[in-house]
Amino acid sequence: MCIPIKRSELRAGDWVFRVNSKDKATHIGYVVDNDKLIIHAKGRDEGVVREFLNDNGSTYWNWYGRPVIFDNLPEPEPNPDRRDLKLESPYLRGTDVLALQEKLISLGYELGNADGVYGQKTDAAVRNFQNRAKRMTDGVCDTAMRKLLGL
Repeated sequence: MCIPIKRSELRAGDWVFRVNSKDKATHIGYVVDNDKLIIHAKGRDEGVVREFLNDNGSTYWNWYGRPVIFDNLPEPEPNPDRRDLKLESPYLRGTDVLALQEKLISLGYELGNADGVYGQKTDAAVRNFQNRAKRMTDGVCDTAMRKLLGL
């Protein structure tokens, strides 16, 4: 029930397989995100685990497929813990923006209500935080800023 794809084409929702020399799938994993995090049942003693694609070596998973049921689904959102948040058009939205807003509000930065939308007020609050933290004031909440905020 999969369309064969190349390893380089893997994205969230795809399946990875361990196929033996007789072309039989002996193990299957599910790609959770675009960073190639895989969920699979590793065995009786370890149970279901989360591992990155190459955690068992670059040749462990040796066949890749995209279930046809996912053909018409939109691309998944980027991993909220890794995308840079900034003022864009259309505005960025999501739980990652909401967490940023709630954190800034808890630190006393004025931006109105936390609504999960990275608009003008959120941009201004991020710039104020960056200025006080003596960081480049560009309005971008990147990995380093998330660490500073404890997100």
